[in-house]
Amino acid sequence: MQILVSSGYIYLIKAVEVIAGLFLIANRWVTLAIVLLGADIANIAAYHLLLDHRDWPIVPIIVVLYAVVLWEYRAQLKCVFRWGIQGRFAEPEAPE
Repeated sequence: MQILVSSGYIYLIKAVEVIAGLFLIANRWVTLAIVLLGADIANIAAYHLLLDHRDWPIVPIIVVLYAVVLWEYRAQLKCVFRWGIQGRFAEPEAPE
């Protein structure tokens, strides 16, 4: 944990957590908050599984709780999990 503090990376992680938490409390930009927290959960999982094995049992609990949230908001997150590019940046289809 000391390396995260000395490098300053922990401040970025905590800022993302606080901003996402405020979005959730305010009930604004909830989808963005869920995506931001997903990156934070990936950081937590990587830290506990690769660097500090003492508190690793928290990882499956967090992942299961996050999966429940993803399932509840699956309609709003459908665009995140869509395969390929769609919309105005997509390449036009070739005429047949």
